[in-house]
Amino acid sequence: MLAGLLPGVRLVLMVRHPVHRVWSAARRILGLLGGRDLARVTPAELEAVLADPRLHARSDYPAMLDRWGRHFPAEQLHVEVTEDVGRDPRAVLRRIFRHLGVDEDPGWERLRPEEGVNRNPARDIPAELEARLRERYRGVVAEMRRRLPVRTACWDDV
Repeated sequence: MLAGLLPGVRLVLMVRHPVHRVWSAARRILGLLGGRDLARVTPAELEAVLADPRLHARSDYPAMLDRWGRHFPAEQLHVEVTEDVGRDPRAVLRRIFRHLGVDEDPGWERLRPEEGVNRNPARDIPAELEARLRERYRGVVAEMRRRLPVRTACWDDV
């Protein structure tokens, strides 16, 4: 439907390491970002959140790219890796601006994108859960590394 309404639209997809994305979403759902202590989350609560297929569908980036690719040519879709925002937000913004065809220098001295970067890496993921999620997303990470080797080089596991 979008392709019919806006056939020339320029799209931007931001992707994040799927394990970190799922854990971040689970933390939000469980209230951990609001101050709830992880120790108070029961295993049943955590498993209920992780059982939601929507949580995992949002990390299946190859499937997303394939769906968008059926409706839009590759040159209309630009993919950025969220991890790059923390390292060099201006470079990420410049690439996005270039893709969108807008001025690459919006007045950096005013905007200072470095000041707005969320530096919370959410590294409090339990080791057992991280191992499970890494195994679950091994194929997604490998496929994204194949499709975007430079962008996903920071993703540390395959």
